Amino acid sequence: MASNFELGKVVEIRLPDNSFSYGLVLESPLVAFSNRTFKSRQTQFSDLFNDSIFIVWVMKYALGKKGWPKVGKLNSHKLFGRSHTFYKFDSINKSFSTYCNGIETPANLEDCVKLECAAVWDSLHVEDRIFANSKGEVCKWSKSLSAEEQV
Repeated sequence: MASNFELGKVVEIRLPDNSFSYGLVLESPLVAFSNRTFKSRQTQFSDLFNDSIFIVWVMKYALGKKGWPKVGKLNSHKLFGRSHTFYKFDSINKSFSTYCNGIETPANLEDCVKLECAAVWDSLHVEDRIFANSKGEVCKWSKSLSAEEQV
């Protein structure tokens, strides 16, 4: 039985306007998503995740039987094996930190502005983000999780 978070798995995401976008599993629960959308299904995936991507943690059920279907697999990609840094915000102490490879380091707002929040995304929220980006809009989920919104 294949793991939901099989390294290199490419998943297809159907958006509300019936366009398609794609995700690339990096490691559990990390997935890279293309901000590009297509009117038809794609079959060549090697260049989809080279630019215009975002990388977040996703819920396990977003992938697999009841989630986004696997449509391909990449055996190698420059994103494999790389470290990815996220930010955390402690709402009690009102302090920021960065999180990478299990290590949390104190930080300030400026260190965190361009980082993704260390949060696990629901599949519908990811779809909303890709769809909003495709229309040139700001996604309400991205905005609510941005470092600037935490202060």
